[in-house]
Amino acid sequence: MIVRRALMGIALPTVTVLTLAACGGSAHDNMGMGSNSASSRTVNIQMTDLAFTPDAIAVASGETVTFVFTNNGRVEHDAFIGDAAAQSAHAMQMNATGGNANGHHMADDGGISVKPGKTGKLRVTFERAGVLEVGCHEPGHYEGGMRATLNVA
Repeated sequence: MIVRRALMGIALPTVTVLTLAACGGSAHDNMGMGSNSASSRTVNIQMTDLAFTPDAIAVASGETVTFVFTNNGRVEHDAFIGDAAAQSAHAMQMNATGGNANGHHMADDGGISVKPGKTGKLRVTFERAGVLEVGCHEPGHYEGGMRATLNVA
């Protein structure tokens, strides 16, 4: 399955991601790069310590969705959307940078970090059918089950 990630031209499976707000800040269009597609809907996701709620989301191929992540937990969380291979690569990147997002993701990685009590947004265009995940890769979180399934039909 080949997909284009809109940010910095990186190719990763099944989604084009445009970071709207990271670290609980205000929405911005990440230097104008990425999809200009308007969102067809908004999905609110609660982040608590070791869980995303809801933990399963259905979207349509071709649909653009704005995900609004609210961190109701006690620690910082990140949200990264991709297939299993992309999740593994992101985990390796997180480990290489000290094991946590430290409040920031690189502009081209398609993930966001959200501090406790804050909100962050990702706008995603799903280009192909398949199964993806939203994963938190703060130390021990993904391994502890902090992930949600995205079924793209």
